[in-house]
Amino acid sequence: MSHSAVRVVAAVAILLGLMVGNPTIMVPGMLLLTVSIASYLWAEYLPRHLSVKVHLKQRKVRFGQTVVGEVELRNDQPFPIPMVECSVEWPEELDAKQGRLIPHYKPGRLMLHNVLALRWFERVIRPFEVDCQLRGVHSFGPTMLFTADPFGLLGGHRRLAHEEELLVYPKTVPVRVAQSLRAIPFGEKGAPSWIFDDPSRFRGSREYRPADPFSRIEWKATARTGQLHTRVFDASFATEVAVFVNLSTSEKAWEGIDHALLERTVTVAASVLEHCYGAGFRFGVYTNGFVRNRRSSASVRMGSGEGHWLAGMELLARVLPALGLPPERILAAIASRVNDHAQLVVITARMTPALRHQLMRQRAHGRRLVVIFTGQDAPEKMSRVSVYTVAEKEAWHDLADITLVKSS
Repeated sequence: MSHSAVRVVAAVAILLGLMVGNPTIMVPGMLLLTVSIASYLWAEYLPRHLSVKVHLKQRKVRFGQTVVGEVELRNDQPFPIPMVECSVEWPEELDAKQGRLIPHYKPGRLMLHNVLALRWFERVIRPFEVDCQLRGVHSFGPTMLFTADPFGLLGGHRRLAHEEELLVYPKTVPVRVAQSLRAIPFGEKGAPSWIFDDPSRFRGSREYRPADPFSRIEWKATARTGQLHTRVFDASFATEVAVFVNLSTSEKAWEGIDHALLERTVTVAASVLEHCYGAGFRFGVYTNGFVRNRRSSASVRMGSGEGHWLAGMELLARVLPALGLPPERILAAIASRVNDHAQLVVITARMTPALRHQLMRQRAHGRRLVVIFTGQDAPEKMSRVSVYTVAEKEAWHDLADITLVKSS
């Protein structure tokens, strides 16, 4: 029977008792009306003094770690609440090692469900554990509360908008190179003050600049193009690495996103970034993706140190593919901004004709260039461009290390 029906029955009993002058009919009606009013007040006003907090012990964690959290419920008034259902929205991608998850009507969301009773001025803490097996920013909340009165007639509902965010860094594994030391794609480790041009390592030519020495003019290119060109040499020690991550997993935007291939590419990029940090390079991270609330493409400019490495890892954790940003256009913009001595490492799962053309153009302009291909099939060979493939073919979450093999 509904609450309104209970009140109607109570009112009819009271009126009937008054009309016939029989208290045995009127008293039960008054008692039923009293219970109905008490139930209404219990359901509507007492839950307002019920507070809920969702707390995570850590906000930023590495892939594969377990984060401990807790749901705290507090009854801040002198009346007990016999039944409380507390449901916290939970990201479907993350599993709970401790706590009960139930389905949710929203796609991609679950509910962390707790049912308990609270006495007067009581505080209860329910712990839970989050198994972090997917990079990204994951939100916990909002929280839905359902409370019942002692008579079981009414229930009160509240929605608490507070949310907790958890950032999971992408997976990283050791990077090995199958070739000799001279073939490693990131350059040789050296102190930043050891940057000198090596005349034996001719890279190409570019347009002449007023600050260039006259002895480095490339006369053949000058005669061929009709404009002055300067010879460009590789540095004796490469200490800057610009990592460009192509997040496009299909040639056409309407073909959608291959999430497994995307995560494999991000895993390789994060592992390369960690390798550069450990080797003491200056590095930058550039993508053709986006981060929410940013208008430009997601990137972290050149820098060094632990803080800069964490900034790059956070970028790779947050970045999402942008179907409207062609990788070749972003690559051209990056090449125009980074130092001429910087090694440009392009990490991609797809090799489109437009991207291939841009890579060949950058190499023709003397840019130090390496391509790391993360797809299953190796791309066609490109003249004077070092192309590496990932030897391991298992899924990204099963990778224990990465072996870079130079394509023949």
